[in-house]
Amino acid sequence: MNTLSSKHPLSFIHLALLNTLLAILLTGCGGSDLPLRDDDGDQRRASTSSANITISQDDGSLILTKHAESALPPSNISASFSVQTETGKPVPNLTLENFELYEDGLPVSVESSLQILPDENEFIFSTLLLLDFSDSVVEISVDTLTEGAAEFVTSVFNDQGNGNSKEVALAIFDGAANILILTDGYETDPNILLDQIALLDHTDQRDTSTNLYGAIEEGITHLEERLDLNLSDIHSLSAPNRLVAGAMVLFSDGRDEAARSTKEQALRQVDSSEENISIFTIGLGDDIDRDVLVATGTDGFQHVESIDQLVSNFINVGATVDAKANSFYLLDYCSPRREGSQHILDITALFEGLSGSMQIEYSANNFTSGCELN
Repeated sequence: MNTLSSKHPLSFIHLALLNTLLAILLTGCGGSDLPLRDDDGDQRRASTSSANITISQDDGSLILTKHAESALPPSNISASFSVQTETGKPVPNLTLENFELYEDGLPVSVESSLQILPDENEFIFSTLLLLDFSDSVVEISVDTLTEGAAEFVTSVFNDQGNGNSKEVALAIFDGAANILILTDGYETDPNILLDQIALLDHTDQRDTSTNLYGAIEEGITHLEERLDLNLSDIHSLSAPNRLVAGAMVLFSDGRDEAARSTKEQALRQVDSSEENISIFTIGLGDDIDRDVLVATGTDGFQHVESIDQLVSNFINVGATVDAKANSFYLLDYCSPRREGSQHILDITALFEGLSGSMQIEYSANNFTSGCELN
């Protein structure tokens, strides 16, 4: 715990990198890159390596998205935010050297008052893996699907325990009215998930039809409810500006046949989903509802032409989810300002020749010494 006063020459900045990046956007055995977005057939592909995301000038500027901010006595300013490029690539693993800060136009010195302190209590990233378990999957590709799902889990939990907090729930849908959650809620232990995946077989199917639209609606609702619960838990720990976020990954090899919901209802649910939720879709074969899966996969759609490419595509999507989780950051700052209702803290991110900025406007009225940061 650090205590600072108005005599401190600068005060304190604490920029918490919430996760570390180990394996991002693996190209997989099929050799195809992961399309981060596929709108009307126009794929934007990420050039990847085995260890990081390759970002070039073609990706445009960096986009810093604020998720929460506050300015509270004695003089604490904090903000949680994420970083991505204009083309939608998450920018993980940034260090303090990648940021410049200015307060009221004057540079904030970093020197000895800079730390990176990952804290799993400050951020929770939840993922719902939702698998099509209709007749065509159960009869033809269940073994390959379970192998892909296992590789997905392994990719997502690549760096678990490194100061981050990730959790995954496994669910299936078929023609039944509701999705079936197979895990005991959201699990933080990948071994529990892998054991559950290994148990998947034809006996888990409840209805041979495909309730795709209903699965989209219920999956998003289920994830939103989980994020709301996690946020209330974090707030109960007196961390009002900490962050929750999540992703839904939906796999399907067919079209909606159950007619329990409509395409319009499903897409309305996608459009109204919370901004801290990312949605990825994987479609196998030629019988998919491509338009629906593209529109649903707002953060990525992957078309898998043949079953032998399915596992590598699950790896790609899992690594993308990992990258997304690792692109969230927390800034804490003890301001030396003591009066004035109009102050501005500018935060600029710099990476691979690209830059992007955001601002925090705050009032220093009633600010005093005694600022403490974890």
